[in-house]
Order: sequence, then structure tokens, then C-alpha cells
Amino acid sequence: MRQTWHIFLKDARRLRYEIIVILALTAAYAWLQGHWSPLSSLQARRLNQMAGMVRVFLLPLAWWYLTSQAVYGEPLPGDRQFRVTRPYRWTSLLGAKLLFVATFVNFPLLLADCFIVTRQGFHPWASPGGIIWHQVAVSAVFFLPMIAAACITTSFAQLILAGLTIIVSLIVLTALLGPGGDAVGINLEGGWVHGLLTCLILLSAAVAIMILQYRTRRTWVSRMIFVAALLLVLCSGRLLPWDTAYALQSRLLKPRIDTSPITAVFSPGSGPPPTGSPAPQNAVRVSLPIRLYGVPSGTTAVVDAMRAELTLPDGNPLKTLLFFGETPPDTVWHDMLVERSLFEQVKGTPVRLHLTIRLTVLGNPQTEDVPLGGGQYHVPGVGLCEFDPWGPGRAALSCRTPFRQPAYVLARFDRFDKEVPSEQQRVDYSPYPAEFGISPISDTSWLAPAGATTVAFTTMQPLAHIRRELDIPNVQLAEFAN
Repeated sequence: MRQTWHIFLKDARRLRYEIIVILALTAAYAWLQGHWSPLSSLQARRLNQMAGMVRVFLLPLAWWYLTSQAVYGEPLPGDRQFRVTRPYRWTSLLGAKLLFVATFVNFPLLLADCFIVTRQGFHPWASPGGIIWHQVAVSAVFFLPMIAAACITTSFAQLILAGLTIIVSLIVLTALLGPGGDAVGINLEGGWVHGLLTCLILLSAAVAIMILQYRTRRTWVSRMIFVAALLLVLCSGRLLPWDTAYALQSRLLKPRIDTSPITAVFSPGSGPPPTGSPAPQNAVRVSLPIRLYGVPSGTTAVVDAMRAELTLPDGNPLKTLLFFGETPPDTVWHDMLVERSLFEQVKGTPVRLHLTIRLTVLGNPQTEDVPLGGGQYHVPGVGLCEFDPWGPGRAALSCRTPFRQPAYVLARFDRFDKEVPSEQQRVDYSPYPAEFGISPISDTSWLAPAGATTVAFTTMQPLAHIRRELDIPNVQLAEFAN
């Protein structure tokens, strides 16, 4: 422990000016983010832009530099370092570097989180799990990978070159593997299971590299681990496609109710479909009436996603899959966009549709009515909401909450127009008490229809994720086009 403390103090003295800059940047970030406002005024926009610049660019770059300089005090690649001829214990050396990052990066960020949360109108220790998890998540996704990258390089210039290589690799792999949400990319927002996979890959690779380098200094092996982890993260969408991610999510959330009676039924006699927004010029909107039966009392089932496989009368399946979007609770008509060329090909032909439906059963509903206008409102389960009129006939309701959004929020406005739906939902089924990100405040905006005076927020908790199959043997898409 004495050796660890000695190395820590030596690094603190050597990097004292860099530490002062980091603390100043962290304080500036805390002040700017603490005064962040959802309003669209010119002053608020400028303040928000400055906060975003510090949060997204300046602060991570400063963290990266300070962390690398602490590691480069005893560079690991090579065999001519002082510590090789008069060696430190590798555990003391690694412990000193981790203590340095925890003291001058993690702890100031923790204080900044508390200040921001308090300044935004919340109590920081009302959700201790959020504070702890936020530090754990930022360390796993940012700080430990920064240390690992410095362990396999000899200078900050070499580290910058490695960063540029990562960016170029992302662009090249995206071009080679093709577009799409499941092709390439670090998917932290497209599903919490993808975020978990990315976090585990980064954390495992960082820990392996740090232990391997400080214990044995096998730089080439560590660099191979780094490259392999990079490829795994970039290709995580293909390694864990949406179907697999949803199935894993269903297994991780243990069902709290009996979902076996829930069935999906095609109901062509459900009356005319509601009028929706116009479809793009190259597509046709097709609305299918699908009802859910057997939903337990006191709960509701929502369609997270629905996919249709289309088979022609001669038995040949089309390679094109048709996708439906998310819907509010108790929705009967489900919309999908069909390419106009495909629709013209099959519109008058009876086809077979096989639907794969992903459902979430929600329970424990809590509803709160909020007037639009008149300052800020604390909405239980939603956060601090504020009405922001953009101009004649246009407005938004912005809500912010510490660390993460609720699992499911449904907003029902008392007015409706063709461009803005009266029912809007936000979904985040992640079990984590905080989101992956630097800011401790999570915010979302709701478009308010023209003339709306009130909104009713309903929050619900996920009780089960289930999958249902529905086969429609004979249907003409032209009958349900609108």
C-alpha cells in the first residue's frame, strides 16, 4: 500500500497543472449542465450548445489526455523503463493508476452529478442506485477503456492515431457490411441488451489488457485483444440481431404474471381504420386490424414490434419483410409501410401473411393530469415537466428526470391534429438505474397538438415480454391500404 501511495503522489505532483485544468473543465461542465434548460429561447439554446460542447468533446478529450499521461509515467511497451531495472510490484503500479483516475476523474464527476441533479430540481440521494450505477457505467464504458488504450501505446500521439484508426474502421465496416440498424455500430440506445453486450465487451477487454500488461507486458497480445474487442463492438448488431436481443430480454425479465392466455387475432370486421399521416411518395400505408385477447385484468399489452412474412399463392415466399411500428395500448389498427412497387405487384392477389408479434405486458398504471403552461410541474414517475411554446400552433412539453427515463410513459393530449398524434409513448425497458452517458439528467420532449390545454401522463412497469405468432392465410393488401 505504501508503494501504491508513493506512485500516486508522484503522478499527482507531475500532472498537477493538468489536474487543475481537468477540475476547471469539470466545474464548467457542472455549471453549464446544471443550468441546462429545455426552453427554445436564444439564451437557453446558447447555454445548451456550450454545455453539449464541453460534455461531448472537451471533457472526454481532457479525461483521455490525463489518463494516458498518468499511465505514460511508467510506459508499459518496451523493456528499457526504470521500473524494469528496479521493479515496482505490478499490483501497486496498477492500483496507483486506478486510484489516480478515481481521485481526479471519478470523484469530481460524482460531485458534478450531485450539483447538476440538485440544480435541476431533484434530490441526488433520492436515488442512490442511480448515482452509483452512473459512476460504474461511465467507468466501464469510458475510463477503463481509456486506461487500457494507454497501456498498449507509448505516447499520446500514438493514442490519437489509434483513435483515428477506430473511426476509419467504423466507416469502412459500415460500408462493407451494409446499412441498417443491425449492421454495424455501438447500439446503446437501440436496446438495453445491446448496451449490456457492448459494456461487457469493453469492460472484459479493458480488464484483460490492464492485467496482462502490468503483470507480463505482453504488448502484442494485448493489442490483439484490443483489436478483437473493437471488432466485436462494431459488429455487435450482427452478433446480437434484434430477434435474439428481444428473446434475451424476455428471459432476463422474469414474468410476474401468467401470459399463456394472451392470443393475437386477425379482426377484419373492426370498422374503418383511423386516419393517419400521409405515407411517403414511394410507399403505401397498409393497416391491419389485430386484437389481443386474454390480457390479465389490471394490465395492458402493447406491441413493441411486429414483422410480417409474405407468401404468394404459388407458395413462393417473398424475401422482403414488412415491419410495423410501436403502438399505444389498446390499439387495434397496426400500420406498416409497403414499397409501392411491391404493393402494385401483390395488391389484387390473395397472399398469406405470417406475423411475428413482440409484446410487452404492462401493469401498475399511475395517471397524472398536467395543465399545459404555467411553469414547471413535478409529475410523479415522469419528472420535472415544462411547457415550451415554439410559435403559433407549435409547442412542446419537455420532461427531465435524474439518471434515467421511466420504463413506459404514455402521454394523452386533449386535442388532436393530423400532424401531431394525441397519444405518444416513450419506452425504455432497461433494468439499469441509470443510462449510459456522461450527463446524469435524462430528458425527453413531447410534441403538443395545436390547441391542447392538458395532457394525461400514464406510467406503467413491464411485467413480461412475450412473443406471439399469427397466420393470416388469405388477405388482399389492397383492402387495407389507406
